[in-house]
Amino acid sequence: MNAVMEETPDDPAFIAHALGVVARARNMSQLARDSGLTSVGLYKALSRDGNPSFATVMKVAVPSAFA
Repeated sequence: MNAVMEETPDDPAFIAHALGVVARARNMSQLARDSGLTSVGLYKALSRDGNPSFATVMKVAVPSAFA
């Protein structure tokens, strides 16, 4: 994520997509449980064509803060 923020800090779609890549690598189902969101909703929001709300991005980035 650090590299993404350095390379494309003004591309929210790419940042959301990168969050999705990280989420899939770290267990999307567990992230869904931790964040209170559904796996399907996370996959859709964090896809290349997704358009997640800021709240969703924050829940993914810092799920323990919303538990």
